Amino acid sequence: MKILLVPSIYLPSIGGVQINTHELAKHLKKMGHEVIVLTSNWRKWELPFYEQIDDIRVYRLPFYVFRGSIKSFIAFLICFPISLIGILLCIRNFRPEIINIHFLGSNAFYILLVQLLIKIPLVITFHGSEVITVSDPLVVGDKGYTKTEAYLIKWATSLLLNRANYITAVSGFLLKKAEKLNSQIYKKSSRVFMSGRKFNHSNEDSLIKKSPFLLGVGRLSKEKGFDILIEALKTFVRNYEDLSLIIIGDGPDRDFLLKKVRKYKLEDRVILKGALPSEKIGAYYDSCLFLLTPSRSEGLPSVLWEAFSHGKTVIATSVGGIPEIVLDDFTGILVESEDIKQLAAAIIRLLNDTNLRENLEENVKVFMKEIVNRNVVAQSYCEIYHTVLNNR
Repeated sequence: MKILLVPSIYLPSIGGVQINTHELAKHLKKMGHEVIVLTSNWRKWELPFYEQIDDIRVYRLPFYVFRGSIKSFIAFLICFPISLIGILLCIRNFRPEIINIHFLGSNAFYILLVQLLIKIPLVITFHGSEVITVSDPLVVGDKGYTKTEAYLIKWATSLLLNRANYITAVSGFLLKKAEKLNSQIYKKSSRVFMSGRKFNHSNEDSLIKKSPFLLGVGRLSKEKGFDILIEALKTFVRNYEDLSLIIIGDGPDRDFLLKKVRKYKLEDRVILKGALPSEKIGAYYDSCLFLLTPSRSEGLPSVLWEAFSHGKTVIATSVGGIPEIVLDDFTGILVESEDIKQLAAAIIRLLNDTNLRENLEENVKVFMKEIVNRNVVAQSYCEIYHTVLNNR
């Protein structure tokens, strides 16, 4: 089978969409299928148009969508023909039997135009915040969209959902969100996929030896709630000798979080490491006490699966699809969003009860063995592809 995967963003950028799509591509290829990846350069013009990553052919095009300004209109006029012709040439040369889009963003706009010209069986996979963002184009700031761009992507997403042969998502919550974009989805087959990745352990960072530490991983933006975590930490951290919090990630709230750290004089307890390459993250997961995910809103963050893959339990807020895998007092502890006291109490509880933490970690390992297997996930996608092709 010839499969064209079209993620919104791809390696070398690190994130759940990038990693999960790459792992899927590798497993599909091992199963004997022909796979290529067509993605956006995400305005990183220095990235090559073509390269091979782990023997997967990757093509990048400037999937640029009009953002509302004169400057962006000029950029759109330049990028539009390049991207559209590039996609059509890719399809003509590769002749894919099926297209699978991962995370709908600017890629949705361009694949929609191609679908209007050439009807190719289409599978859409929702990964998270793209459903939440385009559901409400007024909520665009932290995602980097302008209102014009968000409306265009929402329009393209709605039309693509009409044309899709199959819809998948990483959580049931996201499928329900998608139904609000297009009420006809319920008439089509839908399935939930979950996945995780264990990072290689290769890091000599001295911070890891500064044990014990709690870990936060994610984009430094409002919806991730790291400001709430710092507020909770300040209420009790001085009662725990040498305890620290390491936050891995970058984003628009970095300066805001740094000011909050300085305000509470927590410079010796809260370390903002910035973004790290995947080969360095594994050691932090392995060495931390547990992961903290204090999100205000989520689809289903990949960091939870990453922590689980390293055998770590988590404290997370009960928003979005999180409760689908963070089972309260079984694989982790759930708290209400923006509840500083409840978050602090949960952290203290897990710090003080070593037996509870070990039990949760054992449950996580069992949960991962029973639920997550990338070969099974790839096989499930193949079953969907065959179903779509057989029902044409």
